[in-house]
Amino acid sequence: MADSVTRLLRAGALLLGAMALASGVLCGELSGELGGGLSYRTSWLGNTYGFGDRRWTPNSVEALAVTPDGILFTNALWDEGGGEITMIRNGGVVGVAESTHGWGNNGGDAIAVGDGYLFAAARITNVGNTQAGKPGYPGRDLAWYGVSRRHLARPELGAPFAGGVGNVGGPTRNSFLVLNAVEQRRDGSPRGLAVRNGVLYVANTYRDAIELYDSQSMQRLARWPAPQPGRIAVDGDGNVWAILNCCAARGRTVVRFNRQGQRGLVAPLPEGSLPVDLALTPDQRLIVADNGPRQNLMLFEVRGDTVRPAGELGERGGAFAGGASAGAVPPGSTGVHRFHGLSALAVDGQGNIYVAMNGVGPRPLHAGAANFGVVLESYAPDGQRRWNLQGLLFLDAVHADPARPDEVYAGTRRFRLDLDKTVPGSEWSYAAITVDPFRYPEDAALSDAADGRGVPLMRRIQGRLFGFFTDRHAKYLKVYRFDRSHGEVAVPAGFFSLRHIDGAWPPHQPPAGEWIWRDGNGDGRFQPDEFERSPSGDGAPMQAWWVDSRGDVWLGSFAQGIRRFRLQGLDRNGNPKYSFEHVEKSRMPPPFTRIQRLQYFPESDTMYLSGATAQKPYEAANWDSTGRVIARYDHWSTGAPVPRYVLDVDRLPGAISENGTEGFAIAGDYLFLVEARNAHVRVIDNRSSRQVGVMTPGPEVGCESGWVDMPMPITALRRDDGEYLVFVEEDAHGKNLMYRLQPPSGVVQQAQTQVHPSCAGRKVAGLR
Repeated sequence: MADSVTRLLRAGALLLGAMALASGVLCGELSGELGGGLSYRTSWLGNTYGFGDRRWTPNSVEALAVTPDGILFTNALWDEGGGEITMIRNGGVVGVAESTHGWGNNGGDAIAVGDGYLFAAARITNVGNTQAGKPGYPGRDLAWYGVSRRHLARPELGAPFAGGVGNVGGPTRNSFLVLNAVEQRRDGSPRGLAVRNGVLYVANTYRDAIELYDSQSMQRLARWPAPQPGRIAVDGDGNVWAILNCCAARGRTVVRFNRQGQRGLVAPLPEGSLPVDLALTPDQRLIVADNGPRQNLMLFEVRGDTVRPAGELGERGGAFAGGASAGAVPPGSTGVHRFHGLSALAVDGQGNIYVAMNGVGPRPLHAGAANFGVVLESYAPDGQRRWNLQGLLFLDAVHADPARPDEVYAGTRRFRLDLDKTVPGSEWSYAAITVDPFRYPEDAALSDAADGRGVPLMRRIQGRLFGFFTDRHAKYLKVYRFDRSHGEVAVPAGFFSLRHIDGAWPPHQPPAGEWIWRDGNGDGRFQPDEFERSPSGDGAPMQAWWVDSRGDVWLGSFAQGIRRFRLQGLDRNGNPKYSFEHVEKSRMPPPFTRIQRLQYFPESDTMYLSGATAQKPYEAANWDSTGRVIARYDHWSTGAPVPRYVLDVDRLPGAISENGTEGFAIAGDYLFLVEARNAHVRVIDNRSSRQVGVMTPGPEVGCESGWVDMPMPITALRRDDGEYLVFVEEDAHGKNLMYRLQPPSGVVQQAQTQVHPSCAGRKVAGLR
């Protein structure tokens, strides 16, 4: 096996090296000098890697498999950077398998290694019917779910077989086994794979069967009936352990099948267990990952026809355990053995254990990719943690607690900053998960209907911390309260919706029209008497949400001006109170014909608006952009505001209108404007609207960023020492960029530098 390890490591190094060459020459400087004195350095948070060495931790892991030598493989339906199948050795990412991302290819929900091959669950689509029926693609409105077979020593290469299909002309051509050809809206993904002694075992969840294939010919050998089988493992005697009813909320079991497919032994799971994965140790103990309230690994000793509990690994309750008393670990705090949202499990030949967790657990049936971020950990047989990897952010921006700027929040995470550290990527640590699916199962963070929790605006009201969250498309505003009695967990406190939300979530909402919900009884759940319905029907279409420092909620509509919901104090449970009876309306101020973004600062009575004008009309192709005009209005509350400046974004030095702009942030003396397609951050003097520099991704992050593609992707703050921190969404490699800017001294000329100087000569582009 040592030779295979060497080949795998060499393959991983070659893949990473090829990725670096494909992007151009490597760069070395760590800071930039732009615009006659604009000095900054690029850093990041949310991922173990910054991508400066072409490595990143994927933002989703649904399944794990490990060789006896300890080379770990992940699989997921989607990772934005193409790392659906990622290879890890001794806690370090060594490569990706490729051909799982784009042009109809996706990863999947299961993975296995053995017999010289890597077997990965995968999906092939027909690229929106553009390739329907062509060789290597499914027919119209269909998707193929099945198994991609790769050479273990070179997993970027397929291992073709008679009857194999897919990827005609590519490196994985004719190496895909179709299990289920289903309508694209259906979920035909296999949820379990195992291989041993020439047999590939497939949990064909869609067919309610465990299927056996010859691992060389890929011909089917047998099919055993099994209700909704999930993860599977094969013991030394050829028995198959399987999770049955794998995707049900209740009634999951762990059952052993003999070599003839007959059910036998059943593992005695504790009440309330929710098994999501299983594995066997070298001494044939059974380990089951429990994503129920216990949030730990359950060990079982198997002797003949008996199985009995043999211990646990992990603190009961995981990260959701804890208390409010002095000295107690607060609920939500992360750390060793504090699992949260277990999704996958594997064990190598030395008994080392590997786990993946994302805060919620495996992808439900018929759901999209579970891009909640991931923590990967390995534990020695004695329970000591060996290593930890983190890829925590996707469609996330972060925002600081106004009273504690070293504490920053994302949709479901809190990070701690230590800005005395100066090595890029070293300044942050993962401190807490702020969603608790057991205490607050109706949290919008857990609902597809609400597009998850979203992007935070952190505010202090009467000294208390609140989070106001907008989703990726800025359709809703979600309100959460934080208090010591609930530890790190954000308690659902309120919700603004412009119209009825289709589906079963949230329960008890009004049947039509705009509504506001407030958690009247403090339980974080929706009750019929907690909704207020607008007397005016649906709210005006809009995308510009804002919450000012006093807690007032602002809405800038596309065509009907501005509304302001005045905060009416806090209720007895500490929830902010808003009502349709306390709304102020303002007309669309000139020169705007459409508002796309809005930010108001009561301390200076200053309003910032962006959007479209008669001279710069709305562009449907950039529907969620800021628009091409930004204006600052002083003395807004007088009722007759006059713009201090009106900034034509297209006229900024070096601007390319096709890049579009996606968001802006105000801090200190500057307006920071981020472009959509290349993530360049333009630094604008907020008094004169003159551009003083452009910050671009530096070599610390590979001189690259993904596209910025949500309405509130950038936040900024000025520290007491004068340094500016600017955070920008970066989905391609599972993080946020963090620029550390030292403001220029003296007068600076308008700057148009577009590329970080250390990245000169190299392709610098946003990655879709």
